[in-house]
Amino acid sequence: MVIRLRIKDIFSTPTAQMHGLMGRVDYSGKDCALFVFERPRLANMWMRNTYMDLQVVFCSNGRVIKTQHIRKLSDDKAICDKLCDLVIETRCCSDIPVGAHVHIQDGLVSIVSSKRID
Repeated sequence: MVIRLRIKDIFSTPTAQMHGLMGRVDYSGKDCALFVFERPRLANMWMRNTYMDLQVVFCSNGRVIKTQHIRKLSDDKAICDKLCDLVIETRCCSDIPVGAHVHIQDGLVSIVSSKRID
């Protein structure tokens, strides 16, 4: 099964990647964010001031390496902001160097395999 995603945001600079999806409440439909690195590297991601559940897909050489579901901490933005500094579960890591990672609204993709992605 092929699911076509629409890349809504591309973050390719360290500054843009640091800000990422901060302040976002929702992505509609099949929108996603693509984080691209100049060279493969260990990728770390966190949910600071991001108010939606995400699935993070780590990619290398066109293949899915790892996926991880990240849940928002609360439906209340103020509580979410306060908890974000305290809870390590809002962070994830690729475990090995990757060239990119894609952030998809959680629930859109239920199965991700090691098949080639383009």
